[in-house]
Amino acid sequence: MSAARRLVACLAPLLLHAAQALAQQEADTAAVADTLADSASAADTTISRRAARGSFRGAGVTIYFEPGAATLSPEARALLARFADRLRGDEALAAMITGHTDRCGRPAANARLRERRARAAQRYLIDSLGVGPERLVLAGAGASREVGGGRGGTTCSAARDRRVEARVTPGDGTPPDRPEP
Repeated sequence: MSAARRLVACLAPLLLHAAQALAQQEADTAAVADTLADSASAADTTISRRAARGSFRGAGVTIYFEPGAATLSPEARALLARFADRLRGDEALAAMITGHTDRCGRPAANARLRERRARAAQRYLIDSLGVGPERLVLAGAGASREVGGGRGGTTCSAARDRRVEARVTPGDGTPPDRPEP
């Protein structure tokens, strides 16, 4: 038997074992991903129900998103319509629209997602609800403004962190949590 054949005969069982271990690891990863998706879906359903009941407050609105998404749900559109009514009722008011993400994913990708979420709300307020663009200021907030279970830990499925907050501000664009000069 040639040296090459002996080497192949020796390595074949090792390669088979490695392939089986990799297949098991992929199956385990898929099972964990399914479990996380089910947990996130249940949390999102609870949040959607809460939003449908009305998380609109006179000074602002909070809308929630699916993981990795920036698409407005029907509930979100209804809440933004109520928010637009508030803005249209007082020309001296503006709004700060802040996009948020959970801690899942790379920071650069999350920054882009925060912006896409805030812009989705902004575009809907402008294009569909007639709010003037000069009255809307966009902002993004990272892990420092988490409200879900991910704070201080490693959980990336904090549904309450996948949100946009739109807050009424004075017409000069001063954020609502910052005192006027």
